[in-house]
Amino acid sequence: MKKAETLWLFGLLVVGLMLVRGDDDPDGFVEPFPLPELSLIDLNGKTVRLDSLSGVVTIIDFWATWCIPCLKEMPHFEALYKKYYNQGFRMVSISTEDDPDYVKRFMKEKGLNVSFPVLMADTKVRKAFGDVNALPTTFVVDSTGTIVRKYIGFRYPETFENDIRELLGLKEGVKETHVGPGESTVTATFNVEGMLIRNGVL
Repeated sequence: MKKAETLWLFGLLVVGLMLVRGDDDPDGFVEPFPLPELSLIDLNGKTVRLDSLSGVVTIIDFWATWCIPCLKEMPHFEALYKKYYNQGFRMVSISTEDDPDYVKRFMKEKGLNVSFPVLMADTKVRKAFGDVNALPTTFVVDSTGTIVRKYIGFRYPETFENDIRELLGLKEGVKETHVGPGESTVTATFNVEGMLIRNGVL
């Protein structure tokens, strides 16, 4: 194999690993900063202001139609949105595509039926969130409108559920055992002292 081809394959592998697991923020660490005051357009052309999320815990996820890990996360976000909506949680998905009509068709074709807002981002929006380049990139926002977590790459749903529960002031956390890519066998719920409350086979 030629040297140029070897370097190209190596670069492709590195980029793939960054997208799947995250490159520089594996634990969600970010210096807290306020949620940008922006107005975005949803898939139906309606304007949505991000500052309307003030007072609730929110997850904001940047994604694209070509990003397989992004698509894998979306049903997880929908489940969390429905589970914690009445307790003060909101979910926002921000597509980095250029054409909202294309995104709308794509989601319908793929059966991505979500009840939370799907908004469109441009370069200005991505820069306002600290130059979002790798996907998925997910931000967790507390009820004061402060971004307190940032995840680059795919995460299992219990990562976000624990963040949600912590910020909502709920006393239980969720841990999950995985036996393979995307496969889960046992879930367990623990209280804040780490004592097992309940478990079950999925």
